[in-house]
Amino acid sequence: MTNQLLEFTPRLLAAAALGVVAWLVASFVRDAINKAMSASKLDDKLSASAHMPPIGERLGHILCWLVILLFVPAVPQAIEMRALLDPVNAMFTQALSFVPSIVPPVVVGGVR
Repeated sequence: MTNQLLEFTPRLLAAAALGVVAWLVASFVRDAINKAMSASKLDDKLSASAHMPPIGERLGHILCWLVILLFVPAVPQAIEMRALLDPVNAMFTQALSFVPSIVPPVVVGGVR
């Protein structure tokens, strides 16, 4: 029992470290997006033309959670819990399969 606990402790610490790294990277991305949107005045221009509140802060939070979600598969992998890892990988595979369908409309919308 003690031997199993000692073998599991480094994996648990690695998973915790991945969580901290994910949080730090996500916070950096959120702050960078917020600063870039406020510095470029693009947020003000978009909100004025659309008659809605600025979206820069919301965009920062959305990208923050996206970064955290990208780190999610690494945590069960660090703990070596295959039962948790397989459904998460299936979810990411299915979600990423939509990307080729989304990119062309975004590019066309950006060109106009």
